[in-house]
Amino acid sequence: MSTILLVLETNILKNIGTSKRTDILFKLLLIAFVKKDLEEHIKVKIAISLHKLLQSNGKDAVTQSYNDIANAADIRKATVSDTFNAKSSPNSSTLILIVEAMGYSLSDFAHIYNTIKDSEVLAFKRGLV
Repeated sequence: MSTILLVLETNILKNIGTSKRTDILFKLLLIAFVKKDLEEHIKVKIAISLHKLLQSNGKDAVTQSYNDIANAADIRKATVSDTFNAKSSPNSSTLILIVEAMGYSLSDFAHIYNTIKDSEVLAFKRGLV
């Protein structure tokens, strides 16, 4: 995608003062909007997946609070809270630390993540507002 942006930015400079410039700017804005929307969708799916794991009764050693998860993963409680509330997108190592601190594997998380429907994402977003 960065190659596309570089080509578009180069074309903007070449086409300053022409009608093509508007088309190029529109494409850049559209790409930025779609990327932001996709990132938001991913953050919410991560949060829903973590909530489902936390509520699951399938494991004996599932931790029951953000503080316990943070302590077990050796990360800040705010990081755990922000991830569970879709306020931030964790990097891969942080996500793995959180999932494993809850007593699950990454494949357990991935299975739940892949089953989340768009209706669940919309419901979660409505609950945030």
